[in-house]
Amino acid sequence: MANGPKIIYRNDGSVDSKLWYTDNGNLHRVDGPAKIWYYPDGTVEFETWYQNGVLHRVDGPAFIEYRSEGIVGEIGWWLYGSSYAFDEFLSVDGIDREAVVKWCLLNGMEIL
Repeated sequence: MANGPKIIYRNDGSVDSKLWYTDNGNLHRVDGPAKIWYYPDGTVEFETWYQNGVLHRVDGPAFIEYRSEGIVGEIGWWLYGSSYAFDEFLSVDGIDREAVVKWCLLNGMEIL
């Protein structure tokens, strides 16, 4: 079972990051990212999805970097701790292709 979030604060009192863990210390969250880092102004800088301590997400990228203006920068497609190129990710059984395509379109990613 996931606990959390654990909130890490900067010296100025602003939130640096939020982390969700299982009782045995693994990063884990099923309904959102297990790690969220914030810019000093409070906007999201990075999000990472973990289940049972490994990067994993079936309905979008498990790693997302946001540029300071809020635009998606680097992304990573992960399942059960293994990294995939986007084309490979789309061919894996068990992913939510409809949700992946929706995420891509909402974030300005071209799909061929």
